[in-house]
Amino acid sequence: MEESVRRIFLTGILLFFVTGTYAADPARMDHQAIKKISAHEHYRVGGSMEIYLQTAGELGIEKAVFVPTGIGPDNRGYRKHMKALLELQKKYPDQVIAFATIDEADLNAAAILEEAVKDGARGLKLIGGHDHFYDEPLDSPNMVKVYEVCRKYKLPILIHASLAKYPKQKTELEHVLRDFPDITIVAAHYAKTSPHLEECQELLDRYPNLYIDISMGGGLARYQNEIRPDPGKFRDFIIKNQDRIQWGTDIILTRKKTAEFLRRRISADLDMFEKESYVYDATMPGQIQPGLHLPKSVLQKIYYDNPKKIFKI
Repeated sequence: MEESVRRIFLTGILLFFVTGTYAADPARMDHQAIKKISAHEHYRVGGSMEIYLQTAGELGIEKAVFVPTGIGPDNRGYRKHMKALLELQKKYPDQVIAFATIDEADLNAAAILEEAVKDGARGLKLIGGHDHFYDEPLDSPNMVKVYEVCRKYKLPILIHASLAKYPKQKTELEHVLRDFPDITIVAAHYAKTSPHLEECQELLDRYPNLYIDISMGGGLARYQNEIRPDPGKFRDFIIKNQDRIQWGTDIILTRKKTAEFLRRRISADLDMFEKESYVYDATMPGQIQPGLHLPKSVLQKIYYDNPKKIFKI
């Protein structure tokens, strides 16, 4: 992989200076070649679902899982965003998959989740791994009530747990995985273990009900920095766990997100997975990044087959 990246880097430099563009790997330039389900997006009131669906459709995304997202502390305002998102799912039932969210410390969280499910929510997103949201253990008695609702309605859970930053969350998550083996849990962002993927692998090996997503969201530049020294490690990890991984861009859809922003940001993810190298000027202008150049069969799984199975789409 190292020699391949060096060769593409030198070729790219030549093409960049001769043509002003970077045109490596033309066979993978068509992002519509594989249909996709984005398994991790965020929604806030005011964001244009019409612009997102139009732009995403141009890149081969047929459906997207959206989670309503408040602000810190305690996911403040999430119920307003959740109500609006559930209405959008009714408007776009073939394209929008609405998840619920909660404030993990709210003693009424289980009842709020059940109400959302009756209004159409198809999964649960837990956001408590962020610094300004982390105030309730994942395995608290209050959260056990929430998981019982998930078990009752067979809801998958998408969870942001910062296992590297908060080591106790790993123990808490393991308790949940062990005590609720019939609930599908997807740990976002490589389970927040990157670049130490061996820690994520340990959990995947131990718990068959655990899956991960490889979304990067606003942390794209950080993931680029982590991948650049050893892209082969990330590529090998994804290929090894290709049946347990799904993808999403983790964009927060707000009124400020234009079609041009969405097109460039989503394309950056697809370029990273599909090409041997790519340029994304928004984070590091003009700098050629090593891509993972995943096999088409693996892309098919992480883009479409796995989220369809994991989220029962």
